[in-house]
Amino acid sequence: MARPKGQSTIKNRIVKSMKEMGTYSKHYDDIIEIYSGLLYDYQNAREEFLANGSQFTEEHETGRGTIVERKTPLVQSMENLRKDIVTYSDRLGLNPKAVGIEPPKPKDAGGLEGMIANLL
Repeated sequence: MARPKGQSTIKNRIVKSMKEMGTYSKHYDDIIEIYSGLLYDYQNAREEFLANGSQFTEEHETGRGTIVERKTPLVQSMENLRKDIVTYSDRLGLNPKAVGIEPPKPKDAGGLEGMIANLL
């Protein structure tokens, strides 16, 4: 199995992609740091998942003594990481969905605000 990439390698790849797409700004560095951390954590969780036999569910005894099947904590963590990764990739414009979205246009100011804006 390939060795997982480090967080700094992932961050550099993200910055390079954003620069190529013309969407990079240093103002995004904090968000990029979080996003690269999420990708790194997901990569490590996936490696652990594969190393432990790819077990999706486990038996769990409820407070009433009933045995139920539930997702393993690792699978739950991976699902949460995936959701967060999608959210951050949207914000950074790094997926096909986000590329097609135009930023919202400011509303025309009306009333007193519009008159003041026109005077300036």
